[in-house]
Parts: sequence; structure tokens; C-alpha cells
Amino acid sequence: MTIETEVRTNLMKAGFTPDDLLLVGVSGGPDSLALAHALCKLNWKMAFAHFDHQLRPESARDCRFVKQMAADLGLDFYQSAKPIQKMAEEENRSIEEMARTQRYHFLFQTAQHIHARAVLIAHTADDQVETVLMHILRGSGLNGLTGMHLCSKSAFHPSIPLVRPLLNTWREEIDAYCKSEGLVPVQDASNQDRTYFRNRVRHELIPLLETYNPAVKANVLHLADIVQDDWDFLGKSYGQISAELIRSVSEDTLEIQRSSLLAQEKGAQKAVVQNALSKLREGEQDQIDFATIMAVVDFAHQPTITRHISLPNHLHAFLENERLVLTKQEAPSCAGVFPQCDEQQTFSMVDPFQVKISPDFFLTGKIEPVGNFKKPDWVGNFLWEAYLDADAITSAQATIRPFYAGDRFAPLGMGGKQIKVSDFFTNKKVPVALRKKWPLLVINESVLWITGFQPAHAARLHAKTSRIWHLQLQRIR
Repeated sequence: MTIETEVRTNLMKAGFTPDDLLLVGVSGGPDSLALAHALCKLNWKMAFAHFDHQLRPESARDCRFVKQMAADLGLDFYQSAKPIQKMAEEENRSIEEMARTQRYHFLFQTAQHIHARAVLIAHTADDQVETVLMHILRGSGLNGLTGMHLCSKSAFHPSIPLVRPLLNTWREEIDAYCKSEGLVPVQDASNQDRTYFRNRVRHELIPLLETYNPAVKANVLHLADIVQDDWDFLGKSYGQISAELIRSVSEDTLEIQRSSLLAQEKGAQKAVVQNALSKLREGEQDQIDFATIMAVVDFAHQPTITRHISLPNHLHAFLENERLVLTKQEAPSCAGVFPQCDEQQTFSMVDPFQVKISPDFFLTGKIEPVGNFKKPDWVGNFLWEAYLDADAITSAQATIRPFYAGDRFAPLGMGGKQIKVSDFFTNKKVPVALRKKWPLLVINESVLWITGFQPAHAARLHAKTSRIWHLQLQRIR
């Protein structure tokens, strides 16, 4: 099959005709040059767009090359340029991620402006193989193994699709086509830069895999095709289940009945969670990784003591009255998620003790030999137990109370240096809405433990410690 036939077949398969205006992203390299040339030979209605990432001294030359090509063909040409490296550094993002985001923003904004029906890019079969391998290395779920699609909805525009007419065409076929058609593409030296993840996969990993099986690229491409077919069926099924289970509470909050979620088989549980998180992050570009999905599924099965976990991208999961709440809010309008202390309460710290600090939590303590010490485990972002040197506690009168403005604390690990409790909360990313009622254990007017975190330096264990107070914050079941 010729390149022109491949392009025409794929565009018609995606539902387009030669009279549909398409915006073609043209870098000037072999792949995009071949796509643009094939479309010209097919007399397809189109316009060219070029984005200059300003990462190479010769990038302006590439832009002029594509602009001249468009002029020679009598086509409209659109261009944009941004200092990607500087922008990536300012936002603490990778150059690859920033380049992709800015490039697609430009392409889809331009497509909308000129009323194009789709954005076309020249991803090839080699790009597909690299993408699938990258997803595997990053820990992908089944959906990630599908790789890229011929025609897909983009996070950059609600109705204009992203189309890849060369997705089943190998790079060597592209090179042969350019040679036979007398096309002289520009060369991008950054494609050889091994600091980029994709380039390492392309130039190091794939050649290594080919020493095990020369047909590895064809096999990976075949795998993506098979999984895409399977996912088309599973995705529809999981979509129906998701529609039944996910309920929108507000623009930034969704909830799922926990028992209904856990009644599904594991694959459906993951798909429902992924669909819910995707709905919350609609319009955002970076994908939800498999680890995040599994963190929510595991949380639904075994909730933490606070019934809360923080997720990447400023998302949170809570459990409220057997409802799994997924939200962009730091603290939902539900009681009992975090320990909160409404008022000061003084008690006798005698062995053992148990003090109710809220309708949902109580604090327990008992003296144990130092040999019973076990390093506390972090539960999400919190420590819900602490060990104090019993002989460092010089008063039996203790107070559990909320945070007061002006409170100071010398946390373990800072050599006795005191900081404001408000600054400590900020450093630990305690939700602002919860700080005023966050419970503190105070003895002799000194904060010995900010529940959920490390104890004070003054009560630390040391070589001469023989007895320890083992404190635990527990949920009232």
C-alpha cells in the first residue's frame, strides 16, 4: 500500500472527506513532510501549522522552510514560537511535557480559529511502538497498552479530534517515500539527544530488544492493535458501569457507593476509578497513572484511619458514610474524616489511658519497655502513633487541645529547633480548613505531639531510654 493510499484510507475510516478542512502539524521533518506531500497529491483541503519550541539555534530555519513550502503550495500557514526550556524550568516540568502541552494548545486553538474539522499529526508505527514501551516502563494499565489511536478525542479541545494517518506506517517507509518523491526534509538534531526518554527508548532500548527478537517492533505494534480491539469492548462495558456508579456532587466532587464499587470485579473497579478521576481532570493534559488508580482502589478496600488519602494533581479521596468521595477540595463537607478537636480537654496521663477527643477519634496511651519500640508506619501522609521517652514526661497532667495562634513546636529531627506550628502545618500540607481544630498533645505548656506527625524533640528516645509511652490515635468504630 502506498503512502497516499494509507493516508486516504485512514482519513476516510476516521470519517473525513477531501472537502473537509484539516490542520496539519508540519515540523519539516521526514514524517510530517511525507504526510503533507501525500495530502497535496490527494488534493485534500488543508492548512499548515508550525510550532517553534526554540530549543535549537536552527529552529527558526525550520519554520521558514515550512512557511515557504505552504506558500509554494498556495496553502494558509500558521505559526507560533515559545521559549519551552525557560517555561519548563519556571513551572518545574520536563521539557518534553512542556513542549507537548504548548504545541497542542497552539494546534487546537488554531484549528478552532480556522474551523478545521481535525488536527493531523504524523505519528508513525515506530512512534506507536515507542509509546507502548514507554507506557510499560512507567507502569501502565491495560488502556496504556493500546498506545495511540488513529482518531482520538483530545484533552485540548472538546470536539476537534486528533488524527494520525501514518500510525501504521514504518519510519523506513517514510524515508523511502521522501527519497522517491524528491523531498528533502530538515533534520532535528534533538532527535539524537539521549537525555529525552523517548530517544533513549528509540536508540537504546529497541535496538537491545531486537537482539532478542528482530521482529520485536512488529510484535509490539501487533500487541497494541489486539489490546485496542479488546479495550474497545471493555471500555464500553466499563463506561456503562461507571455511568451507573459515579454520581456528580458538584463541579469538583464525585462520589461512588463503596459497596457497589467493591461488588464489581477488579478490572471494573479500576476502570470506574479511572473514569471518575478523568472526569474530575477533564481538560487537563497529563494522564492519570496506574499507581494513582490502584491507590484509590486499595483505599476503597482498606481505608486509612483518617479515611482520606492525598493524590497527585491536587486530588483527594475520602470515605464518608460508605461513600467514596473523589474531589479537588482539600477537605470535603463531611465530619469525621480527619481528627478535629473542638475544645481543650485536660486529663491524667496514667498508664493506661484513653481519651475521647472528638465524636470520631480517641487517643490511647500505655507505658511499655523500650524493647517494644517499633518504627511507626506512615499512613498516607500521616503518622497516627508516637513513642515518647516516659521519663521525659515530668507531669501526669496532660492537655489535648486545638491549635492556638502563636503555638511553637520543636519537631523530632530538627535538633531542638523550634518553629511556628502554623509553619509546620504549611510544610506538611495540612489542609487549611482543618488547621484550627487539629489536635495537639500539650504537657507543661509544651507541644509534645502534633497528632499525625512526629513527636517533639524533647520527648525523643535515646540510648538511656528504658520506658516509653506508646500513643495511638484511633477511630471510634
